[in-house]
Formats: sequence, C-alpha cells, structure tokens
Amino acid sequence: MYNYHHSHRYEEEIDESEVFKRKTLRAKRIRKLTAQVLFAVLCLLAFLMVIAVMWAYVAD
Repeated sequence: MYNYHHSHRYEEEIDESEVFKRKTLRAKRIRKLTAQVLFAVLCLLAFLMVIAVMWAYVAD
C-alpha cells in the first residue's frame, strides 16, 4: 500500500511578506464586495421610498 500525501500550497511555510500580501488582497476583496452589497441595498431602499411617496401622493 502506498503512503501518498498531497502537498498543498497553503501547507507550505510562507514568510511574513506573503502573509501581509494575502491579508491585504483579502481585505480589498471584502471591501469591494461590501461596497457592492451596500450600493444594491441603498438603491432598493431609495426605490421603495420613491414608491411610498408616489403611493402616498396618489392615495390622498
């Protein structure tokens, strides 16, 4: 029976500069995703507010 062990890239030892680079890139992706989600939520909120104002105007 063969004793085969996969060697994964993340299991290798990495230096501090590589750790810093990965954390920075991860933070950048998270900020971008957060901005996109926030923009979509605020657009939806603005749309709902416009609909509510129009409905209040017409219903009166």
